[in-house]
Amino acid sequence: GIAPDMRGYGGTSSPEHFANYSCHTLAADMMSLLQHIGASSAMLVGHDHGAATGWTLSLLHPSVFTCYFAMSVPYNARRADGLPPIEMFRSNFGDEREPDSDPGFFYMLHHQLPEAAQQYGDATRAALRMMYGDMTSEGTKPPQITSDRMYVDGVARGMWERGPSPGKLQPWISEEELEYVIGEFEENGWNGGLNWYRVMDINYH
Repeated sequence: GIAPDMRGYGGTSSPEHFANYSCHTLAADMMSLLQHIGASSAMLVGHDHGAATGWTLSLLHPSVFTCYFAMSVPYNARRADGLPPIEMFRSNFGDEREPDSDPGFFYMLHHQLPEAAQQYGDATRAALRMMYGDMTSEGTKPPQITSDRMYVDGVARGMWERGPSPGKLQPWISEEELEYVIGEFEENGWNGGLNWYRVMDINYH
């Protein structure tokens, strides 16, 4: 099996502009990878954002990706009367680009903000420990922020400040493994990963 670092992560290139992360660009990455290893087809597995990408890859190249297994994200067909994802989120929570309108917090809208990558970068360890932590473990501390608004004291605050600070990691990840992940993000930054969220409306259209 092959588990590639996707565009924007790990050892793979991380273009700055979000438009370089469209579903068509990611499909080209995967097609090039298969060509490089000499494979004409592949069974595909995707999780979370990768699951949504996998659905698109399977639709764009059904003769190449002949079997697909999606984890966490089911197929979400575009509806004629539906809004693009980011536009829909803004209709539900408010516009994160307008602090004076007091928008509600939703992490995918926080990810749209230009300052989000630096905020994650300044809190890499805390953010990743929250994501991989066991919220029920002994020593878990309550959230720093309980407000449901995007801006607190004039600053857009990230999800790692809004969730508990776990006392221990989940049993399926070790401290050594977490340190490796932290090192990857400290080396490469967060902008590439956040660009996967910023391109959602481009993919919709």
